[in-house]
Amino acid sequence: GAQLVQAVRVVGVLEDGLQKAGFTDRVKSNRGKFLTPERITDLAPIVFTDLLTSMTGMTVRSTSRGTVVTATRSGSATANGCITVFVDNSRFHGAEPGDLDKALAAQDIGAIEFYATESEAPPQFTAPGARCASLVVWTKTMLVARR
Repeated sequence: GAQLVQAVRVVGVLEDGLQKAGFTDRVKSNRGKFLTPERITDLAPIVFTDLLTSMTGMTVRSTSRGTVVTATRSGSATANGCITVFVDNSRFHGAEPGDLDKALAAQDIGAIEFYATESEAPPQFTAPGARCASLVVWTKTMLVARR
């Protein structure tokens, strides 16, 4: 007979990688918004942008061409809604609606950081001259490799 094995949670495995990536210290700094591995598991996303709907400071909307994510902070330099995206420490250059969902599998997301203004974001997560909000995504693949 077959035995049913309970699902294994990999949240604890990611902690060392998050520490080495500086995520843990940035959470403690109380600047920005954060989705931890535990929160991501609780949200049970189908697509990547499902995770972003739970975060304040941005809007996620579906269009006929794909999902569009914009910053909502009014009265600031990000009033145009631009968001610079970083995935595993590298800048992501998506050009079309839906690119985030095409490039990032929801089940591989380990943690997320969001900084509504350029001044709030750590320097390594800003684009020179862009004056945009910053979205920082850490994949489980990268975090496990950093252990």
